[in-house]
Amino acid sequence: MIIETQNISKSFKGRLVLDHISFRIGKSEIFCILGKNGAGKSTLLNIVANLVKPDGGAVLYDDEKIGRMGIPKQKEIGYLGQFDLLLNELNTYDYLTFIGKIFRLPEDYIKTQSDFLIDYFFSEKQQLSEAIGGYSTGMRKKVALCACLIHKPDLLILDEPFTNLDPQAADSLSRLLEMYSGKGEMYSGKGRTILMASHDLFYVKQLATQVGLLRDGSLSMMADFDYLKSSPDFVRTISSRLSADPGNSGQLLHNLIS
Repeated sequence: MIIETQNISKSFKGRLVLDHISFRIGKSEIFCILGKNGAGKSTLLNIVANLVKPDGGAVLYDDEKIGRMGIPKQKEIGYLGQFDLLLNELNTYDYLTFIGKIFRLPEDYIKTQSDFLIDYFFSEKQQLSEAIGGYSTGMRKKVALCACLIHKPDLLILDEPFTNLDPQAADSLSRLLEMYSGKGEMYSGKGRTILMASHDLFYVKQLATQVGLLRDGSLSMMADFDYLKSSPDFVRTISSRLSADPGNSGQLLHNLIS
C-alpha cells in the first residue's frame, strides 16, 4: 500500500500541532518519525489511521482519499496506539478470536494466525488463559501487537512499538517487522508498508528506510538511511533539533549511524 499525506494540519485549543505535513511512503518501506514528547507524532499517526480528523489536508491510500474509502480498505490497516484498548475481561485466546471475527476472518485462519503470533511472542503461555486485566504492561503490549497483526494488514501504523517490551521481545518484533515489510522469507513479495513513531534509535537504525523529524509542527530533515549515514552535516543538524541537550542527542545519533 502507498500512503501519502497532503498538507495535513491540526490544532488543539489554538495550538498548532501539525502544520501542512506532506510525505509519501511506498510499498515495502518503513518510515519512522522522530521527535520529542508532545511534538505531534501520535496525532499524525492517528490522522493517517483515520482515527482523528485533520483540520486541513488529506490522507491517501493508494491514491484514494481516506474519507472516500470503504470498509474493505479500512480493514487493510493494522494499528498499535500509544495506549492499548484491550478487553480486560477476556484472556488472550478469546481476545484474538474476537478481533479476528471483527475482521470476518475464517475460524481456522484465526486459530492458525493466533497460534503463530502467540508462539512467536510468548515463551511462557500459562498466564494467557487468564484475564488480560491481570497482565503486566509488557504482556499487554505483546497481546496488542498480536491483535494488530492477526489479519495481516497491508499497512501497519505503530506508535512506540518497542516501549515496555523486554529486550528479547523487542528483538523478536524487530525481526518480524523487517520480514513483514517484505525483506524476509516469511512475508516476501507482499510489499507491506510500515509507518512508525519511536524513540528507540537502536531499532530505528535497524528497520527504517526513511526517517523524518517532527518539530514545531513541521516534518523536516527527511532522508533515507544511506544519506543519513553519509552526511555529518545532517547528523549535526538533526542532533541540535531533536533535543534541548545537543550533547546527549548527538551521542544518540552517533550510536544510530555508527
